[in-house]
Amino acid sequence: MKYFKQFVLPVFIIIVSIFLMQIFRVMPASRLWNGYTVMYLPVSQDSKIIEKTLEEYGCNDYISLRNQKVPLNVSEFSPEYMFGNGDANGYLEKRKGYFFDFSRSYSVYYIPDSSDNCIPAVLKKLNSMNISAGINSSSACPWMSILVIFVFAILQVWFSPRRILTAMLNFFPVFFTFKMPFYSVASACCIFMTAMFICLRYWNRDGAVRKLQSSMAVIMFVFSPVLIVFLTGLKLGFLFLLVPIDVLAIAYIYFEVCLIFEYRYSFRPVLIRPASMINLMTNTNRFVVISCLAGTFLIFVSAVLSLKNVSIMETSAGSGILLPSKNSSGRELPGLEDFNSWRWSALTFPYRSLNEMQVSKTQKGQTVVFPRYTEKNGKIEKSVNSITYDDSFRKDSFNSIDDFSYNSIESMLKKQGYTGRAGYSGAGSSGVSVFMCILLVIAMLVPGIFCIRNYKKNKWRETRQ
Repeated sequence: MKYFKQFVLPVFIIIVSIFLMQIFRVMPASRLWNGYTVMYLPVSQDSKIIEKTLEEYGCNDYISLRNQKVPLNVSEFSPEYMFGNGDANGYLEKRKGYFFDFSRSYSVYYIPDSSDNCIPAVLKKLNSMNISAGINSSSACPWMSILVIFVFAILQVWFSPRRILTAMLNFFPVFFTFKMPFYSVASACCIFMTAMFICLRYWNRDGAVRKLQSSMAVIMFVFSPVLIVFLTGLKLGFLFLLVPIDVLAIAYIYFEVCLIFEYRYSFRPVLIRPASMINLMTNTNRFVVISCLAGTFLIFVSAVLSLKNVSIMETSAGSGILLPSKNSSGRELPGLEDFNSWRWSALTFPYRSLNEMQVSKTQKGQTVVFPRYTEKNGKIEKSVNSITYDDSFRKDSFNSIDDFSYNSIESMLKKQGYTGRAGYSGAGSSGVSVFMCILLVIAMLVPGIFCIRNYKKNKWRETRQ
């Protein structure tokens, strides 16, 4: 039972925490579709005007609802085309969902990267016509913030008198930043790591807890990052609470291991001076606080540089719009497998019996045999054709997409390298907003105020001397 409290329970807490961070990780939304920028406008706007504006500024390869056709490479007068246009299994109707947001309040257009140079001009033109438009940001994961945290952690380990312990403690905020790569989270973890480094000054000294509780600097450095992360998001805030829990757990394990080694010796060294007699701020601690200020400043600059006002929507609901996305956990929109099934139905519909059509789902290996009549040397000759629903047909379906004479939604789906269904996700960018920048400024103020206060305090001491 003693070893259970000492090691098993803390290790279990750490493992569960890491598992929860992995399962409930929150990644910033980046592109909804690889290779495409999503533009959305209220459905009340005339699509002809929108498409004319896109073409006027060189965006000719856009994908819209109006330029979709029946996705078959056959004659429009063939029975396959006519039955395909009838949409037997509902694929064509469901496909329309790609051109609206979840609430059907906004129309959606897809602009390929080859034409993305025209987007600013298009948005400006639409705005001049009092047409509200917005686009999904192409900003990616803020790796700069992760790099800053990683370098800061190495810096702390290098200057720490307890390098092993510091490395073990820093693992958790670094891991959390990697799993939740938001600028505000990185700044909060930077501050929290500074608090841990300062607290190690009183490691294993009598009255350490009481001394730390009375230190305004420690309180500010511990609680401000929690507040910042909670303001970023409730889910992030509750997950961030796992970080101090893990830190306490690993510190407890380290302390117990040290006791086991110390009890092996006949003499156990004890630190004579209690925490109340030790000055919290040393030159090393001041350097770490200044480094924290520099780190939060770099994160702020990185966030400002990535802040792009890509949306000129006059409504405040822009970030709450749910647009079609391959990254969504939902599966409301049809995928290429649905297209493959629909194509089979369209190509074989004229040649199947009504009884066979009662089968709701196409079975793999199913074959349809039908006659073909061709004229040769003035005679009509009969031949027998067959279509089998197998991997060869599936491959042929995907290859046929490249031969479409229009900009099809299927071509965009094919470029994603994913044949499953899609859903809806938020239209926001990587979380960088004016509010996020305000949080980053608050994060800079924490070490900044401490540095100014410490500087004035030292200046006052010099004048007294």
